[in-house]
Amino acid sequence: MDRHTDKREWNKNCRGAAGVLNRLLMLSFCPLLWAGVHMLFDGSWCAAASSADGAASFWPGILVGYVSGIVLHELAHVCACLAYGGRVLGGGLMFRYFIPQVYVNIDWECVRSRLKRVQILAAGIECNFALAGFFLLLLKTGLFSREFLQNAATVNFILGVLNTSLADGLDGMQIYEQILGEENMVRKARRLLGDRESRRRLRSRKVNGYAVLLQCYLTVGMQLLLPLYLIFDLLSLCLIGRLAR
Repeated sequence: MDRHTDKREWNKNCRGAAGVLNRLLMLSFCPLLWAGVHMLFDGSWCAAASSADGAASFWPGILVGYVSGIVLHELAHVCACLAYGGRVLGGGLMFRYFIPQVYVNIDWECVRSRLKRVQILAAGIECNFALAGFFLLLLKTGLFSREFLQNAATVNFILGVLNTSLADGLDGMQIYEQILGEENMVRKARRLLGDRESRRRLRSRKVNGYAVLLQCYLTVGMQLLLPLYLIFDLLSLCLIGRLAR
């Protein structure tokens, strides 16, 4: 049996479990996040969670939150893709702007439904929000310090929020493109805004034209979030390096 046959068998065998995990994620990420945030602010969590050494738990919380966030984010994409009949071609580590990242290579050509494609893209964001809520709910157990769990939850919440943005290459932009049925939205928006005649024609269309212009300005403006995402990744790696020393 060759490598390609092995991959096909692996994809086929994992579809059932992936479908269950994908549905579970869709149904649970909002309740988990809401319950975790609600419990944090109403102070109902166990007092033992705040009795450990906060300084010693600060950096490990960021480390665990970041690593679990980026790894499970990609695995959530895998589960959603397999659940809807797509294929997983591979995955591993890569460098993006000199920053190591986790990636998966998926094939969703056979997934025709636009809503299913949106869920494949949104699964990683849902996973980050679910992890944020899960870490906060662990405060109730008293097994870990408050700083550890709050930092792990905060890192995952930030990852989820950043990925919902319309920065080019992030999940939010790809979801936006799938909903509108367009590709290369950033490039098209920049080209339109850079053409004075195109802007004049849009303004002449009154409300509809101004709506398109607003969409273009928002799309281009959101690209400013990409450096923030990279800075967040870089700071997380610096903290991990500090722990390793």
